[in-house]
Amino acid sequence: MAEPLRVTIETTAHPDIIRVHVNRRLGPPRPADGPARDHAAARPVIAAVLQVPGVREVTVAGGRITVKKDPQADWRSIGPAIQGKIFRTLR
Repeated sequence: MAEPLRVTIETTAHPDIIRVHVNRRLGPPRPADGPARDHAAARPVIAAVLQVPGVREVTVAGGRITVKKDPQADWRSIGPAIQGKIFRTLR
């Protein structure tokens, strides 16, 4: 049986950037920020998180998703939506 999905969120020194760690490999060891043939697992996560209003940029590397938001967006508002998109996409 597969291990349950675990998601942890890490803040960074930059107030508009967070790192989301998942216990699955989603992409190559280096960041994948757009559709490429070898980034098949990363594409759905990138597309889903980019749908959240206020999200500006998403990159995926291994089991890490880096999210950059618009300066006026509030993590308390968009954070739960980001986490929900990740869980729904990776289920």
